[in-house]
Amino acid sequence: MQFRVIPLILAVMHPGCVNQRAEQLPPWEGTGVPVHSGGNVNGSTFDGGPSLALDGLSLYFTSDRTGGLGGADIWSARRTGSGAQFAAPTNAGEPLNSDANESAPDISADGLALLFDSDRTGGFGSYDLWIATRSRVAESFGPPRNLGAGVNSDASDGHPHLSRDGLRLYFQSRRPSGFGDADLWLAVRTRVSDAFDAAVNLGSAVNSRHFDGEPTVSSDGLVLIFSSDRPGGCGRRDLWAATRARVHENFDPPRHLGCLINSAADDVTPSLSRDGSSLYFMSDRPGGLGSFDIWMIALRDASAAR
Repeated sequence: MQFRVIPLILAVMHPGCVNQRAEQLPPWEGTGVPVHSGGNVNGSTFDGGPSLALDGLSLYFTSDRTGGLGGADIWSARRTGSGAQFAAPTNAGEPLNSDANESAPDISADGLALLFDSDRTGGFGSYDLWIATRSRVAESFGPPRNLGAGVNSDASDGHPHLSRDGLRLYFQSRRPSGFGDADLWLAVRTRVSDAFDAAVNLGSAVNSRHFDGEPTVSSDGLVLIFSSDRPGGCGRRDLWAATRARVHENFDPPRHLGCLINSAADDVTPSLSRDGSSLYFMSDRPGGLGSFDIWMIALRDASAAR
């Protein structure tokens, strides 16, 4: 299924952004301000790196709450419908989690692969990208495998996002061949059964000399949302978006998502729902329960209001 690109209209409301004007940026319109994801998902510790399954009923995220196996683990929470609250989360357990750190999970569109980053043994650098697979959604994931030297480096590589067709892998890396603190990179493959080719930098139109990372991409592949601490934001790290007309073209220079979504705090690790109805992210803004919490803003078709 293809999702039509439609306008996102952001009202600039944060007092720290009085000089910014409202933007129109494809592909969605926010229906209000971000809302907290609730006390079942969030706790008094670190909760972040959200990824929503295609059906919208399972949320995968990172937490260092008690009950895990390592410093940070992958957890998942279920709900009965798209408007319902998530139930109390469960630890993904072994072999996904280990006594190391596992974070930034990304569930594939078909639900058969879970990508994440980890500093567990067997990698190439401080953090590497790993993938675990299963034959059916009802099954548990098998042992994770490292995505290899074509994707990973001897630097820190993390925050994976797999395209809807499973052929393009977006991620952040601090390898020295980038433009700044961390850059956005892309690795591609011809078939889902293939290994990924060597990763390439997304280029200076998207990346800067500042931190640019934690990507999420719309299902049609035309919108890239990521976090950055480049100048022009509302706080420390903010959410930015870049667009393109066709999947095989380069992204245009990014624009700030405005101070309705962003705040004076850190607003990072964005994750678009696969149907484009909501944007999840983590923030340490006031109103949370822990050091970082998961927040969500609902999105709708702006053309419906015309």
